[in-house]
Amino acid sequence: MTVINIEAGVLLRLKAYKIANGMSEAAADAWAAANLNAGVARFNAALAQHKRDLRSEAGIEAGCADLKAWAQLP
Repeated sequence: MTVINIEAGVLLRLKAYKIANGMSEAAADAWAAANLNAGVARFNAALAQHKRDLRSEAGIEAGCADLKAWAQLP
């Protein structure tokens, strides 16, 4: 994954998680943009933990799960 793809994916997921939690689209856009760097750092940390996993998707799944749990915090 390239950095641009990771940032775009994290941004979309953060926004989607907030909307799914009842936040308006405009507020979710603002929250996702404001928290993009932190979200990318969290995602990359999860990827790094699964670097040696035989399943290439394990790190991505872990990163998405972490973002979802983080985005659902009040």
